[in-house]
Amino acid sequence: MKKSVLINHQLCNGCGNCVIACPGNASRGIDSKGGFGPRREAALVIGEGGGVFLDERICIRSLSKPCKTCRDVCPAGAVTYPDEHGFSSLEKAVISRGICSGCGGCVSACPEDAIEMDEYPVLTGECTNCGYCLLHCPRNPEENVDLFSFKMWDTLGHIRQGFKIRAAEAPPRAQDGGFVTVLLAHLLEKGIIDAAVVTGEREDEPWRAEAVLAASPEELYETAGSKYSNSGCLQMLKKAKEEGFKRVAVVGLPCQIEGLLKLYTSSSEDLGYCNIIALSIGLFCKGNFYYQGVKKLVERRTGTTLSRVDKLDIKGKFFTVKASRGSHRIPLNELLEHKREGCNFCSDFTSKLSDFSVGSVGSPGAFSTVIVRSSRAEKMLNLVISEGLVEATPLDDDDKALIRRLAKSKVKTALKRINHFPESNSVTDLGVSSPLP
Repeated sequence: MKKSVLINHQLCNGCGNCVIACPGNASRGIDSKGGFGPRREAALVIGEGGGVFLDERICIRSLSKPCKTCRDVCPAGAVTYPDEHGFSSLEKAVISRGICSGCGGCVSACPEDAIEMDEYPVLTGECTNCGYCLLHCPRNPEENVDLFSFKMWDTLGHIRQGFKIRAAEAPPRAQDGGFVTVLLAHLLEKGIIDAAVVTGEREDEPWRAEAVLAASPEELYETAGSKYSNSGCLQMLKKAKEEGFKRVAVVGLPCQIEGLLKLYTSSSEDLGYCNIIALSIGLFCKGNFYYQGVKKLVERRTGTTLSRVDKLDIKGKFFTVKASRGSHRIPLNELLEHKREGCNFCSDFTSKLSDFSVGSVGSPGAFSTVIVRSSRAEKMLNLVISEGLVEATPLDDDDKALIRRLAKSKVKTALKRINHFPESNSVTDLGVSSPLP
């Protein structure tokens, strides 16, 4: 018989809510409030050694229309229905609807190592329908998990301090002021972190983003500079945990930082990621792009291949390509034609949920704009300033106003797409109570 209900005993806390609420038990006059019942008569029982057990022959799910009561009352999310959960459900609810951000969180959430990342998650092993991939997906609309970042109404999020920063000695290929690379390298040298999840590029495909776990400044320097395709960086958290790293920094886009927070808070004790995340650095982002689209655009507009490109950058209304044959400025609108579909639903420009937010908007070309959002970020910034590794100037009101304008623009774009979201008539339908004031 096909399994009708799956109880994940890694999540189950043995509270007994499902046993008490089960109509299959109630229909047989079984008093389940004590937590026990004869296995031959009860659909759900709590075993003497703990854990909830199901007799599928008695479960009314097997006999008629599913009641799903046990799932609805479970506070731990331990009860799933195999025909609804698992990777096929992730495909149906997120990937096929075009809202997947490609963050890679599902790879690290999967206990069977059955998911891999390409442009999107791909099932490469046997799915056991545990439901972890969907449970930990920040774009799962069924979970009402602040799907499009509207929980924090201020478009810039919480700000402790804001600076224009540049490194005293920026590494080659470092982006803007080189702040992220210099900060992480110093934290690695001091042992404050023992690894960093960052984005490098594939050896066989120049400028195609690839998630990297860097454990030394030298490994970190190899990844310096922005890439404009998806890396699925959160997939590296599983590797970091397996290799025994205890203090990991994560650099990611706003959607990846949302995925990081979802892994950190959902079933955190079971996954163990809450114990190893030491720092999150979110990057300003108006959108990410399909690699093949970027490749074709660069080759068509510059007459050169990506293997001869030294640097890619977005400045203002232009996509700048610096290559051996010179520098080229491509109108940004041409690049936006290749934006990932899921980016159209994202409202977060400044990575509001991170410890540090870093970008170029609001600062001169040789500087990084750095927003400090947490006390631990503040301490780390003060450390590199005191060591003379960076110079910092506070952001002024005009700088913040410019950043806010771009942030509001991204929110408005997301609102338009959300209001035409499949199977949804309004933002409220997606668990969002209000747009911007």
